[in-house]
Amino acid sequence: MRLSDYGNVYLSIFKHIEDGLTSRGFIVSGTTGGITFLDAYPDDDQIKKIIFRSDSTGDAQEIILPIITIEQGGPISTGPFELSSVSNNVTFPITLSLFAETHLQNLQLLGALSDVVLKDDLVHYDFDQSFDNPVSSGTLIIENYKVFPRNLESPNKAIKWSSDIFFDLRFII
Repeated sequence: MRLSDYGNVYLSIFKHIEDGLTSRGFIVSGTTGGITFLDAYPDDDQIKKIIFRSDSTGDAQEIILPIITIEQGGPISTGPFELSSVSNNVTFPITLSLFAETHLQNLQLLGALSDVVLKDDLVHYDFDQSFDNPVSSGTLIIENYKVFPRNLESPNKAIKWSSDIFFDLRFII
C-alpha cells in the first residue's frame, strides 16, 4: 500500500515526536507506561477510560495519564512553490493534545514538546520505501506554533490539566 505524501508527512511528525521524547528520557508507549501516545484525539468512550497512573488496575481498556495525541488538524493547503514551478508548497495543520495529571506535569510536557518540535531538525521520511527503516527524503518546516493551556472543569478529573498545540508543517512536493 502506498501511503502518499500526506501519509508520509503525518508518520514523519509522529516518529519525530516519539523519538524526540524518548531521547529526552521520557518513556513513550502506545497505551501504557510513561507517556501514552495516541494517533487521534480520544472519543467520548475513551475519555471515560482515562485514569491516573496511581488508579490503574492493569485493565487493558484503561488509558493512563499522561497522554499526548496527534492528528492532522484541518484543511491541507497547496500553492506553487515558486513562479512557473511544477512543485507545490503543501501545508499540513497538526494538532497535539496533551492530558496531564498535574499542572506541573502539563508544563513539563509542554516544554519537552516545544523542544522536540521547534529545536530538533524535522526529517521527512519516505515510509513507502521501507516502513521499518524509512529513508530520509527531505525536511519539514514548522510554522505558526501555538500553545493553548487549559484548566477544564469536568466530571472527569483526569482531563483537568490539558493543553492543545497547533502548528503547520510545510513541505515541497
